Amino acid sequence: MFMCRLKRFSYSKISYFLFISISICLLLYLQPFVLPHDKNLNRTYQHFSDDNFTRCLIHAENAFKNLSLQWFLVFGSALMYHRSNNFISDDIDIGIFYDDLIRNDITERKLILNLRKFYFKYLTRYGQMNNGKGWTLSCPKSELHFGIFIFYRINFQIETDKPYVWWTASYNGPCAKMPFKKCRRGFSEINLEKFEMFGKLFYVVSKQFLIDQYGEQWMIPHKYNYAQSIKIMPNLIDKQYNSEYFNKEDY
Repeated sequence: MFMCRLKRFSYSKISYFLFISISICLLLYLQPFVLPHDKNLNRTYQHFSDDNFTRCLIHAENAFKNLSLQWFLVFGSALMYHRSNNFISDDIDIGIFYDDLIRNDITERKLILNLRKFYFKYLTRYGQMNNGKGWTLSCPKSELHFGIFIFYRINFQIETDKPYVWWTASYNGPCAKMPFKKCRRGFSEINLEKFEMFGKLFYVVSKQFLIDQYGEQWMIPHKYNYAQSIKIMPNLIDKQYNSEYFNKEDY
């Protein structure tokens, strides 16, 4: 025990000495309860609070974990991950296997209600649950678009000799002129790679997915809009599109 002994001083000196003594006693008493400052934890929190993309991924992982549903980064998000080890800042593209939805008895209503529970905002939807389904939402507390693409096993004849196993769909623009009013994209077997961020595991498609989608030169950045990208897409599995529409100067 810390002992504080006072001698005979003037009243003012006694008061001053008493104040100093009590302060020292308090510091010694409270010292075991002072938590050390963790710089790494501080940096993690700062990055999490400032990065909308990262924050949205954390929310998504929590939401899909609540459904025991696997999901993975695709398209532009996967492209930036493999090309430069970072992410596109204005949108997020993720994929879900249709087989997993069926296996876990997850309906469209159940999926969207669960995402809303984790503060995702529903914007629009496309296709049918068993045929080219997709949704666009916005991330919690940001304007980032969160696109969900469902991947289906190919169980129909396709007009290509490429060994495609999976397909997914996109809509609007030139896709409205395609035979099924959507662009069906084919992919070989989809293999997933995992990476860790903030103590959580995330999954991203392998580089073969990017070769299927963007071609062998996927590492080289190109500037084109959505309609232009559809025109040069190497993995369309429906070839009877309206050539006059694709040749318009607007595209």
